[in-house]
Amino acid sequence: MLYPVNGSRLFVANVPAGDPGTVPPGEWLEINEAEALGVMGGTFDLEDMTHAESPLFGGVHAYEFAKGMLSQSPIQIILGHDLGDPGQRVLVTAFRSYDSFPFRLVFSDGITSRRWSALVTGLNEVFDTANSIVKLQFDLMPVSAFARSEEK
Repeated sequence: MLYPVNGSRLFVANVPAGDPGTVPPGEWLEINEAEALGVMGGTFDLEDMTHAESPLFGGVHAYEFAKGMLSQSPIQIILGHDLGDPGQRVLVTAFRSYDSFPFRLVFSDGITSRRWSALVTGLNEVFDTANSIVKLQFDLMPVSAFARSEEK
């Protein structure tokens, strides 16, 4: 199934350290002016498993690797700068906090979604091109698994 991103809505809960699955409906705030929603996933570290003689290349010294620890990838979201937006104000609060915050991304069908908790580890102004608007980049570091609505 294809999931269009156009028309998706990003939310943050106004409660730190909450489980995204138990956040009351009234605590979710939409984060407006979203221009880029980042990536969700992870990357394995590579462990060097090199031996003096590698069987991979007929005994010639070669690098060999194995998967190590799995790390969540940071999510970079880009927003049009609007600190009058309650969702963006919660992001700024989350950036200043040591707590994780629940997030929810609802795709354009209004049903399919992703939920997770993350630390807001970065806040940067993005100036981009000279004829553009000032944007904000927030870096989210997931601290929970991603709950996919399709996996119920």
